[in-house]
Amino acid sequence: MTSKTTTLQKGRAVLLAGLMVLSVVAMSAAFAGAAAANHADEDVTFTDQALGIYDGDTAFVVESVDAHEGQYLEIKNENTGDVVYETEISEDLTNAAIYVPSEKAGQYTATVYADDTREDAKASDTAMVYGAGIQMSDQSADSSIDQVSVDVAALLDGHDDDTEFGVVLTDEDGNELGEATGLTGVNEDLVIETSTIETETVVTATVYLDGEPIQAYSDEAESFVTIADSATVTPGMDDGDDNGDDNGDDADDKDDDKEGDEKDHDDKDYEKKGDKDYEKKGDKDYEKKADKDYDDKEDDEKDHDDANGDNGAEDDDGVSNDADGDQDTSSETDQSQDSEQDASQDAENEQEQDTEQENETSSDEDELPGFGVGVALVALLAAAMLALRRQN
Repeated sequence: MTSKTTTLQKGRAVLLAGLMVLSVVAMSAAFAGAAAANHADEDVTFTDQALGIYDGDTAFVVESVDAHEGQYLEIKNENTGDVVYETEISEDLTNAAIYVPSEKAGQYTATVYADDTREDAKASDTAMVYGAGIQMSDQSADSSIDQVSVDVAALLDGHDDDTEFGVVLTDEDGNELGEATGLTGVNEDLVIETSTIETETVVTATVYLDGEPIQAYSDEAESFVTIADSATVTPGMDDGDDNGDDNGDDADDKDDDKEGDEKDHDDKDYEKKGDKDYEKKGDKDYEKKADKDYDDKEDDEKDHDDANGDNGAEDDDGVSNDADGDQDTSSETDQSQDSEQDASQDAENEQEQDTEQENETSSDEDELPGFGVGVALVALLAAAMLALRRQN
């Protein structure tokens, strides 16, 4: 028995054949797309920067590398042609940062090759690596400040060092105070005009390139940082009159203190010198004067008994000596008139002298009655002899 193919069966067969063809085409397209996607994965990101620090060494950084295991990475200095970094990639890389030790500024290129033959470049990027730096010191002025000094500002390109750059000054809030443009190479003692600074301000100086702050990798920050330095700028206070008054008051106080010290010094010298001179000289003069006056008085009394004529001369000498002694005593008393101790001692010495003179006077008066008794006895004896004589 033979069967006839129906129209429905023929349609099914055609549909199945079409599905098989479509599947083969789709699979081929999928493989081609995967291969294209794998090739697009290689990528390099490398931007202009300044030499920084990594792991304690001067270095620059290729920020991002995407590559596959077995591929080859090379970094070359375009100025010298030297290859400064090369390695075979041991595992797939995604956004991997590559740190390259180097101390030379210049133009560098980072390239990912298919293999170490370096014939098939998969991805590459070029960047300038500069030697950059800036330094400033704290500074001040007697009045408000309208310019700030930067000790050193430099940008080296590793070739002619003629790349122009600028320095921008800002305060703590990021407000721009002033800038310098058109700089090349190394600049020392750079003076930048600023808006008026009237209070103590922390000023930051930043190196700019093409209108943007240039950056370098910082090992400490573990990221890129700007090339900048800060310093404290301190303007003086506008109070010249107050300063003058204060200085005048200080000078007056100093003069008063000096005069007081001189006065105390003079008083001290006067007290020491006056007391010493009066005690030594005064006592000595009083002793000499008292002894001399007493001796002169005894000589006067003796001469009075011998001859009245000489008594006048001796009295003149005694008066003259008293005047000299009184003059010396008066001079010494005037010299120590502010010393209570000297006055007291003077009074005691005078009292002793008066006592001695009174003693001498009393002794003279005691001698006169004895002399009278002798005269009376002689007179009585003479009268008795005269009476006897008349009786005979």
